[in-house]
Amino acid sequence: EKRFKEITGEESEVFAKTMYGKEISFPPIFKTTFFVNDLPAIMENRSFAVGRRCAIVPMRVSFVNRNTEAGRAEAESLREMGQPEALVVDLDPGYFDKHVVGNEAAFLSFFVQGAQMFYSSSGKISVPESLNEHAKASSSTAEAREGVHAFVEEKLYVRRGSRVLTKTLYDKFKAFMGDDVDFLTFSVEDFGSELSKCLKAKGGEFSTVRKKNGSVEGTKGKFWENLCVVV
Repeated sequence: EKRFKEITGEESEVFAKTMYGKEISFPPIFKTTFFVNDLPAIMENRSFAVGRRCAIVPMRVSFVNRNTEAGRAEAESLREMGQPEALVVDLDPGYFDKHVVGNEAAFLSFFVQGAQMFYSSSGKISVPESLNEHAKASSSTAEAREGVHAFVEEKLYVRRGSRVLTKTLYDKFKAFMGDDVDFLTFSVEDFGSELSKCLKAKGGEFSTVRKKNGSVEGTKGKFWENLCVVV
């Protein structure tokens, strides 16, 4: 957290050095972007000091190549898990060659204009409202993760030989949480990841639960073996 505050602040300096060179210091006049699968712990804590320094944008779009059997299977799996069709986008392997190559000058102009706007505003950036909405949605993710722990304690139990689809569990979880959870704030992938952590932490008989691919009562998809939901 200390390092994060240093590189996002305006008062302290950042120290670095070149290969085999001397250490230098400079003011953090850059903006840092992180691409992560899971939020760092300091961001999950949502403290004011950290929260005011960052904007979190969930990347909910899944790119699939429907021209391949694997891509079609992935798209079908995403639909079965409840991902909205609008967030399942066709992957275009030739996109770079068709839209980027030959247009390098336009991209460079775009970057230069952005830099000019940034420096002319004294290094201040106004966060677009659309980005604010994503950030607001993401702020409830920590509550959803806590909700998964409560869901496991109150609604799940172990029974040998039982199978339950991930989508079924996710739907039950959303009903358990009421209006506090939707696909944007806490996707089925987020739920599955957090559920795995919870079951591993509980140990004991829950250590026999396994996540697999297959079918449950004729419905294909990812399922949990040896796990049941309280009716």
